[in-house]
Amino acid sequence: MHIPEYCESCSFASIDDDVLYQTDYWRLVLSHDQAYLGRSFLVLKDHKESLSDLAAEEWRDYQQLVRLIESSYEKALRSGRPFNWACLMNNAFQAEPSHPHVHWHLWPRHAQPVTIGKTTFTDPEYAHHHDFDRKQQADDETFALIFKKLRAVLREA
Repeated sequence: MHIPEYCESCSFASIDDDVLYQTDYWRLVLSHDQAYLGRSFLVLKDHKESLSDLAAEEWRDYQQLVRLIESSYEKALRSGRPFNWACLMNNAFQAEPSHPHVHWHLWPRHAQPVTIGKTTFTDPEYAHHHDFDRKQQADDETFALIFKKLRAVLREA
């Protein structure tokens, strides 16, 4: 498989900063954009360009991770159904050569406001599609609190 010179997802797949949890195949990375509390990326460690390229063991691991992540986010952040998962690789095709890399976006949803530290997170679009344009960068202290809560629950699972 040809690996592009620059693949943003490959950098996510190889860093240790902001990694909440990992398996042999996947890394769960907490986003600094917390417009939807708990927003994360689940990035395949190996560079594969399409879901159809995934091996059976990568799919099995993904399925187990979805269960673990959703239950952990429910416990740590009071997230609830629905959890919005999307494998959106459109941006990878905006430049030539393209550089797609299998990864998932996760937007946990919250029916009620949740306060972490000094920040209250709301989900005004709850029960509707999330707003792609909505942004809320978490300050360092709040990000660290969210990270700590999630990582603790994921590690005990």
